[in-house]
Amino acid sequence: MSSSLLPDCFEALASLPEHQKTYSKCLKYGTAGFRDLADELPLDAVFFRMGVLAAARSRVLGGKVMGVMITASHNPEPDNGVKMIEPNGGMLVTDWEELCEKVANAEDVATFRALIEKTLEGSTCKAGVVFVGCDTRSSSRRLLRCVCRGVAACGGYCENWGELTTPALHHIVRQANGLGHEVSLASKEGFVRMFSEGFRRVTAGVSTDSQLSRGPVLVDAAGGVGFEMVEKVAETMSDTLAIEPRNGPATPGLILNHECGAEYVQKGRCPPKGSFSATADAGHRIASLDGDADRLVYSYWDVDMKWHLLDGDKIAALLAEFIQAQL
Repeated sequence: MSSSLLPDCFEALASLPEHQKTYSKCLKYGTAGFRDLADELPLDAVFFRMGVLAAARSRVLGGKVMGVMITASHNPEPDNGVKMIEPNGGMLVTDWEELCEKVANAEDVATFRALIEKTLEGSTCKAGVVFVGCDTRSSSRRLLRCVCRGVAACGGYCENWGELTTPALHHIVRQANGLGHEVSLASKEGFVRMFSEGFRRVTAGVSTDSQLSRGPVLVDAAGGVGFEMVEKVAETMSDTLAIEPRNGPATPGLILNHECGAEYVQKGRCPPKGSFSATADAGHRIASLDGDADRLVYSYWDVDMKWHLLDGDKIAALLAEFIQAQL
């Protein structure tokens, strides 16, 4: 019998074969959410349940927009993961991480349902709102559909943003809740606009000619979703800063995060492969992202073909030096 807290479709959707818990592993929700091999567990049931819980969280918060990002970031391509985004654009609050674990590890539909109904007790909002996005992994689109069905099972509205970077979805969720600059920036284009305008303001004291004369910044997109976003930023900022995106999802022979991207470059202390070479790229700045573009390291080959890594500490020091020079 249907509960007044959940729509009639909950039981039917939760009982679909692909939404059944078939794994015995106890899943833990960490800073990166849930991550594991996408097809070996499989993860479909986890993603469906997180869709339900995200919609429940939205309802508890009076209908504020929640976000769900499907990515395993810098992990190998066979992995995937899911993490929630709070209405303020931040990470899921700590006390809900424990609830995520209880929901993901619930042994059957009845236990899962009881957890959701208990969560919704006292909530007067009947429909949550969830924005969902994913990276370029082969499993991401399938798992995105699981999240969307989960949102529907909790009576929520799911807005599918398709492939986009993790920072972009955090931005969109925050702006959509009226907590950022303006609601009109709650889009991929709005993210690019905010990013580009921010760069122009910060570098207002630097002549455009001096920036362009240094040649392009070469961006290693790790074969990930950041490639498309970098293309848009490059187009918007072409009169101020030359940017050349490389190592996109369509680069021949390239595998996501394999011998490229921020994790490979930083941990391996070696330059990215794929579309890069010391002979052709000496003297250029190289910015390496990870698969969902929420990590960044810089590197370069000097004129003697010696490679140098600029990790987070060095980037922070250079930024501080730049700010001091502008004061």
